[in-house]
Amino acid sequence: MHRFLGVCAALLTTAVAAAQSMNIDINRNGNLTPLWSYGAAAGQIGMWNNVIAAASGSVSLVGLDGVTNGCSIARAGHSAANTPIGSGEFNALMGDYDLISLPSSQSEYTITGLSPGIYRIYMYMSLPPASAKYFDGGVEYSYNLASTVLLNNATVANASTSGPITPGTWEEGRTHAAITCNIPSTGMSLKIRTYTNGSANERAALNGIQIVKYTATRLYVDRNATGQNTGLSWADAFKDLQTALGLANGAPSQFQEIWVADGVYTPGSNRNATFTIPSGVKVLGGFAGGEVSPSQRDWTVNRTFLNGNIGDPIDQLDNVYHVVTASGTSPATRLDGFEIINGRANGSAPNDRGAGMYIADHGYLSVRNCKFGGNHCSFEGGAVWIGGTSLPDFVFCDFDTNSAGSFGGAIRLTGNSQLWVFNSTLRRNWAGSNGGAINSTAGHTRLVNCLFTKNTSQSGSGGAVQFFGANVEGEMRNCTLYGNTAAFAGGMSVQSGADYFVTGSSYYNNTDTSGNPLERQQIRTTSNGTVTVSCSLVHGWTAAGIGGTGNFTGNPLFMNPLGPDGQLGTTDDDFRLQMNSPCLDYASSLLLPRDTADTDGDGDTNEMTPWDRAGNPRAVDLPGVFNTFQSPVDLGAFETQLLLRGDMNCDGAVNNFDIDPFVMALTDPAAYQALYPNCTPINGDCNNDGSFNNFDIDPFVVCLTNFGCP
Repeated sequence: MHRFLGVCAALLTTAVAAAQSMNIDINRNGNLTPLWSYGAAAGQIGMWNNVIAAASGSVSLVGLDGVTNGCSIARAGHSAANTPIGSGEFNALMGDYDLISLPSSQSEYTITGLSPGIYRIYMYMSLPPASAKYFDGGVEYSYNLASTVLLNNATVANASTSGPITPGTWEEGRTHAAITCNIPSTGMSLKIRTYTNGSANERAALNGIQIVKYTATRLYVDRNATGQNTGLSWADAFKDLQTALGLANGAPSQFQEIWVADGVYTPGSNRNATFTIPSGVKVLGGFAGGEVSPSQRDWTVNRTFLNGNIGDPIDQLDNVYHVVTASGTSPATRLDGFEIINGRANGSAPNDRGAGMYIADHGYLSVRNCKFGGNHCSFEGGAVWIGGTSLPDFVFCDFDTNSAGSFGGAIRLTGNSQLWVFNSTLRRNWAGSNGGAINSTAGHTRLVNCLFTKNTSQSGSGGAVQFFGANVEGEMRNCTLYGNTAAFAGGMSVQSGADYFVTGSSYYNNTDTSGNPLERQQIRTTSNGTVTVSCSLVHGWTAAGIGGTGNFTGNPLFMNPLGPDGQLGTTDDDFRLQMNSPCLDYASSLLLPRDTADTDGDGDTNEMTPWDRAGNPRAVDLPGVFNTFQSPVDLGAFETQLLLRGDMNCDGAVNNFDIDPFVMALTDPAAYQALYPNCTPINGDCNNDGSFNNFDIDPFVVCLTNFGCP
């Protein structure tokens, strides 16, 4: 019985959509109408209504199923013409039409009875080739055919077409224009007005109308799509991301997801243009096109860029102010799998902040698997600015080479907002004053499993992070801060009544230019700022200085913090721990971070965070390593994994596929690390003597023979 009712409900939904979707052919005499099987530019198959252009009055309409649907069209006609173009159904639609040939004149078609919802309106506006051009002063011109779409006499959009057409070929901007319209309530009228300007040579034409009602909950975007541009499938995906976002923003409860294929998308041609994220919608990038599940995408291969570089590609000063905007969004809102680049917020407020992303007015937004790079603002929040009462979270994100003239090279937190950053990397960000990566003067900040490296606060405090103000508090758990610089406190600065808690973290080789003791170059408090540090490595730590429980100083013994290229702050840097690091299994089991951002998407926000910065399991108990505070968790952002000796390609097995990487690791370690970034040459320590060298060759052969090392 329930299955029967479900089928009935599905059929009813389909029937409603078919009834409210319509094909309308505007004719001279009504003798030539396309067949039901002809979908035209919208790809919409069904009954074609026959509307006579020269007549006035109202005509009842039918849906795609040929049944009267309660809609009607009222004509304020002008005149009609026919100019055959080709043959068949294309000619049936385009060969006769409503024609306006007088200057400063117009023709109107008003459709009533449409139910609330999102509609895509296709307007066929073309003069066939014989009439598509005119001469003025011996110069040949193409007619510019113009129209306006109105909802209850309020303009929704303007559209135009121009240029000759090819029989049988649909080309938006020549044969037709398409706009999207949200009808929010019953009783509203949709009007299509075609018109001419004051020129005696201008003409206007309307060949037909298709009305497509959207019932789908997902939209598709692919800049290389060649289909009908409806956004309803990969084949007919929208080419412009703004079209999909506009649809979703206009229908707050209809659309749940927008899937975006790889490529470069820009928000528009004006500096105020921005990608506005719809509330409650998951906008997902990283698709190749053709996938049927988000789990099939690979955003590292199918790179999807939201690019603020408009105008002159060389001139950064004309880029958009905010590449992405999220305002008043609900907690269900997500942006996932994109690279947000080249925003330039160099205007006056608020266009002097948040060049990559501007979050305000209760913006609840989850940002996952995204990269922010090359964004700059003249004031604060080079990559992201957060204001109002907002609570965004950033999970598995990269912030690289963003900058701010004053505060927060990557992120600036203000107002009564909160900020969660989990399992993310912030590197090479720059602030002219305070907070090279993050600056907070508001609310609560939670930083978990994050890497901060080579961030700079040029003239102020907190090369990596700065917290300032009596209403500022937060926590940092299992993070790594290395090689950050500032005038005061290269690592973290807590000032003016701010209160912060640090545990399970590693501060090493952070520097400042003020001559502070080494300990205060890592963590500095001033003006009644307080920080509680426990179970952490702090370079230069003293009991009389930072104090706290379970803290120590020393070298964390990272694998290779400069990476094979010898340059700090690049993507080949390796901050995993060596097997003799004092940071192994050192974190406190009582202070482990909870998965409040639900990084694994299982809905359990009370569990211990399951992943480290690299996406590996967070709690790995290493044999022979003492759990200092009854916990198998390492200090810092990266958890040391159990080694499988001889597994040189890190595929979980020891076999012949490990021979070439073994040789490469011996002869060219840099090339090996670049090709296998998640592996380490120490896997080749097949004689288990703590180092990898030629003495491991014979034992490696034994490992291969036994499909594993003894």
